[in-house]
Amino acid sequence: MSWVLGKNAKGSDTQCIHDEFINQAVLYPQKTAVILNDKSLTYAEVLCMVRKLSVYLIEECNVKRGDVICQCVERSIEMVIGIFAIMASGCVYCPLNPADPSLRLRSLINDIHATIVIFHSQTKRKFDCMSRFNLLLVNSEQIIALDYDLKQQSLALPVRDVHVTKDDIAYCIYTSGSTGKPKAVLIQHQNLAVWIRSLLYCSIQKPTDITAQIAGCSWILHAYEIIGSLTTGATLVMLKPGGNMDVDYLSKTIESEQVTTMWLGPSMVKRLCEFLQETKQCYRLKTVQSFCTA
Repeated sequence: MSWVLGKNAKGSDTQCIHDEFINQAVLYPQKTAVILNDKSLTYAEVLCMVRKLSVYLIEECNVKRGDVICQCVERSIEMVIGIFAIMASGCVYCPLNPADPSLRLRSLINDIHATIVIFHSQTKRKFDCMSRFNLLLVNSEQIIALDYDLKQQSLALPVRDVHVTKDDIAYCIYTSGSTGKPKAVLIQHQNLAVWIRSLLYCSIQKPTDITAQIAGCSWILHAYEIIGSLTTGATLVMLKPGGNMDVDYLSKTIESEQVTTMWLGPSMVKRLCEFLQETKQCYRLKTVQSFCTA
């Protein structure tokens, strides 16, 4: 599949996830895509960074279609870039929780047969002890900073010809393992694409929305927040690392950034609502239009 205007080879309505994102970058190049603290990126800027990392994975790491690439990063701009770059290179995105001990991380990497792990400065120490293993470690911050001459290209031009189909696996996430060994759950591009269309059809997610990125990367909700936002033209507001545990900070961010869409687990809903009721600050959620829980 050529990375061009988000159209797949047969012109099907069901596209791959990175194509859905590219569509939005072409439609809204100067619109704010991601906000984290005082930093923000437009759709065009995010796409440029996604291209840099995906080209690096293809040309320097020699990734092949269907390879599983693990990403272990804190909540950050790099998290977003990594997700779409992995999928655009024809590979499978598998998140690793930075809070997990190194032994568990190594076990999950072995189980999924991944040979590449993307990290950033905040998680580098997790992999210092893994240098003797057959792992290729990629620092996404360094790659994104490389001076690739991509900015002069039209957003619609293909970066590399990568054959990806809607039936390919886009995303792999592990269960918690609370009832035994963690199990890998595989999700196809078409599964996510159909889900995105259902969000649009039901007006749960719209291009005018501002979505809060609250869930940690070990929860599937983080993919709903990130992928659901940037494949529909919405703006994603990311919390600082650990910010999801501070309901005061969370509710202040919702108010200040005028968040309209939220995805929360039941326990987080309970904590947030109890805090707002106790402090009589329910008005902080006045801009929220879609409140989804799973």
